[in-house]
Amino acid sequence: IIDVSDPANPQTISVFDDIAGTAFNIFIADDVAYEADYNGVKIIDVSDPVHPYTTGEFVTPGSAICVFVEDGLAYVADKESGLHIVDVNDPGNPIFLSSFETDDWANYVVVRDDIVFLTDRRNGLRIIDVSNPEEPDEIGFFDTPGFAKKVDIVDEIVYVCDTSSLQIIDVSDLESPRRIGEINTGGALDMVIEEGFAFLACG
Repeated sequence: IIDVSDPANPQTISVFDDIAGTAFNIFIADDVAYEADYNGVKIIDVSDPVHPYTTGEFVTPGSAICVFVEDGLAYVADKESGLHIVDVNDPGNPIFLSSFETDDWANYVVVRDDIVFLTDRRNGLRIIDVSNPEEPDEIGFFDTPGFAKKVDIVDEIVYVCDTSSLQIIDVSDLESPRRIGEINTGGALDMVIEEGFAFLACG
């Protein structure tokens, strides 16, 4: 954990290394960090950032590489094992609720208003209704030209970076998403959408 309150003088204030695998992704919600570490998700209390400690964890059957938390539920992109939904209202006692099987690798997940947007590598974007988290229901799909990696959403526009391009998709009709723009990037692996700009990491 790095203190960047003075951007010109960043300081490491603690190191948390109680993980079994490789740390791939982290999500912060209400002073709790959720860390996807390939073996599952570690739940870490960071209310005191100098002394972080484990409050709970759950092991996934695949390779956990992304976690998103909303309204007490953790959504885990578990690579070859698809999407898993876990109740983390009690961080010390996570409870598995359901899974959604993907055709390829579940790479990245974001959630907005009970709708999951999940990248499925060769199979593009999956749109899943999780209003009943115990019975996730796919309601839309959009195939991207490369291997879908990162996904983000701004209003009713979804951005997917894959291994060939940035895909810009209108999801105002969740059941019939449509591409409204694209640009060749030569291999986008990560991105951030901010104030009308897409910042891409390509390689």
